[in-house]
Amino acid sequence: KAVCCFSKENYSMYKNDINILPDYAMFGENLTLVDLDENDVYFGNQYQLGEAIVEVSEIREPCWKIQRKYGIKHLV
Repeated sequence: KAVCCFSKENYSMYKNDINILPDYAMFGENLTLVDLDENDVYFGNQYQLGEAIVEVSEIREPCWKIQRKYGIKHLV
């Protein structure tokens, strides 16, 4: 199964492009993470969420659907 995560700290990068920033799931992520810097996340890293262990297996970037949703001409 797949889980998409995004760091809450990065929401501020879009404050000039989006009038009202949502509190979570801005990019359609399943988990909006706090205090996890993606510069410290690598393939194979494992994290425990309750009883589940999740492993980083792929890195994705936001797609054109996000630009359309928020009316952004250029995504940073």
